Amino acid sequence: TTQAAHTLAFTTADVELSGTDGADPDVGLTTFTAPGGLTFAGDIIGKSGMSGTESLTIETAANNLDITGSIGNAGKAIGTLTINSSGAGTVALAGIGTDSAVGVSGNTAIGNANTATITLDGAEYNTTGSQTYQATAGGNIDVTGTAATIATAGNNITFSTSGVNFKNDGTTTITTGTSGGGDVSFAGAIEADGTSDVLTVISGTGTITFSDVIGKTEELAGLNVNPADTDGSGAIVFAGDIGFADGGGDTAEAGVLGNTVIGNANTTSIDFQGDLYSFGTGTTNIQAATGHTI
Repeated sequence: TTQAAHTLAFTTADVELSGTDGADPDVGLTTFTAPGGLTFAGDIIGKSGMSGTESLTIETAANNLDITGSIGNAGKAIGTLTINSSGAGTVALAGIGTDSAVGVSGNTAIGNANTATITLDGAEYNTTGSQTYQATAGGNIDVTGTAATIATAGNNITFSTSGVNFKNDGTTTITTGTSGGGDVSFAGAIEADGTSDVLTVISGTGTITFSDVIGKTEELAGLNVNPADTDGSGAIVFAGDIGFADGGGDTAEAGVLGNTVIGNANTTSIDFQGDLYSFGTGTTNIQAATGHTI
């Protein structure tokens, strides 16, 4: 813990957590409280060979957190991860785990309704448990890591309060697995900040919900929502629009410029609850299972 005016920095080396107490269950907790701001230059990992797990809580109040390494990475996964459950500080996180190993075995909760921004600037965010990202209303969750993958093992992925901006000029994949029941939900608008930003969402049997507009002012280059038959049967809900009517008139501006695939031959339902679904020059394919409804 540091005083409010003081920053805390871990430079160059990784930070290894090993504080389990030997009790049953063998789970410890490390807490970093740095209201002046906190930086980690390396990875944050659990100690290799540790019999239990060590959970992690970080709080920086109104100031900034920057983790330039990965949590878990190739080391032992930590238990649960909680970052800035209160306060308005920014969060930049370069990764959780790898493409083949989870970095957090429990649930991950990053930010709160007052968090100024969350920036995911890495390639992998891989956990066993659920993931929740929350920032203040607006487009304040930024995905900038090239070909980023946000994945759980059949647990929920939630983007709360804030919209999400994709800024990596590549494909971002958000998946709860092809057989599990994890839901994926977006509370705010979905935008892009380039001409090549494609979003792919896969949920297995879980429901995918878009609660706001996709591409209201900055269009996606492509959209895939459970696009393959092997991606699962989860319901898909568009509570808001795709694109927008320019000036409230008859000119429909596309929310997705390129190809769009929504659903597959096993999808149980697709529900369009908004007023406008406007697509660009690419192909658009919408599919649900025989005997089910669009």
